[in-house]
Amino acid sequence: MNKKGWDVPTFCMETGLNEIVYSRAKNNHNSLPDVRTIISICAGLDLDISMTTELLRLAGHTLTNSREHQAYSFIITGYKGKSIYERNEFLAEINVPLLGSKQRK
Repeated sequence: MNKKGWDVPTFCMETGLNEIVYSRAKNNHNSLPDVRTIISICAGLDLDISMTTELLRLAGHTLTNSREHQAYSFIITGYKGKSIYERNEFLAEINVPLLGSKQRK
């Protein structure tokens, strides 16, 4: 975020996550984010699969061969330069849970 010069509203817009998720990620080091939250951040930051894999590992996760995780891997590798909204359009088309906190109920 610092490298890209993002403030909190930009983070929220680019990742689809809300300010509560941002605050937890920034201030609560005891609570590790789930896979979808990490993928949302990585997609928003437009990180490559190597960096995404490393961030997942640091949070105690890995991408599995599940359909959902394969889709998340694809939107990181195949949607480089695309917005979270474009990535979510693809996920919606294949009926995979969308990224970002706004889509969660």
